[in-house]
Amino acid sequence: MDQNVVNLSATADQLVARDLMEVDFVVSAHDPDRQKAAAEVTEKANKLAQAIREVKEVQLQTSTREGFWQALPGVSFSISGKQAWYDTARFTVSSKDFDALSKLTADVSQIAAVESIQCRVSRSRLAEIEDQLVKSALDRFKAKADMIAKHLGFSSYSIGTISVVDMNGETPVTNCRNFSNMKSAELAAPETVEPGTARVQLSVTGSIQMK
Repeated sequence: MDQNVVNLSATADQLVARDLMEVDFVVSAHDPDRQKAAAEVTEKANKLAQAIREVKEVQLQTSTREGFWQALPGVSFSISGKQAWYDTARFTVSSKDFDALSKLTADVSQIAAVESIQCRVSRSRLAEIEDQLVKSALDRFKAKADMIAKHLGFSSYSIGTISVVDMNGETPVTNCRNFSNMKSAELAAPETVEPGTARVQLSVTGSIQMK
């Protein structure tokens, strides 16, 4: 067993402005006629996709399509046997240009609903501050090791193991709108988003051998 080994950790953090906005759009329709519901969603989804392509500051991240049979709203299938085909297309887009993406949400409000709007720190921004956080965490690790060695009465120490823990995932700030309960004038208004800041944290863990 190693003698006079101390395990310790140090953390560095920084407040960073959320610089990436993500929006989830949804286009949906339901009808007892499966082809009719699918055609309606296809038409609106194509219009939405075209609108997204026309805004160069906005990037399409993912798009999905799904459908299923379900009893009509307010109707018991066990009694009536009536079903409708529910067809849904979802698009997730992102941009660092908040104004451009906010305008897009307003422009397509008659085509698609907004399920959620999130703001987060982009990967490129995290990469920019990673080296700085590593250096700060290592400086704190060394300062803590110096203090422990001194207070335990040792003249020096050597580093046994050391590892850098990945930066923690910050929680996005979400700002959603319920389009189903809004008037047309409100739907046409550009979305207002307050991205705020996120505290990004990085830790260093390791052990030191007292001498």
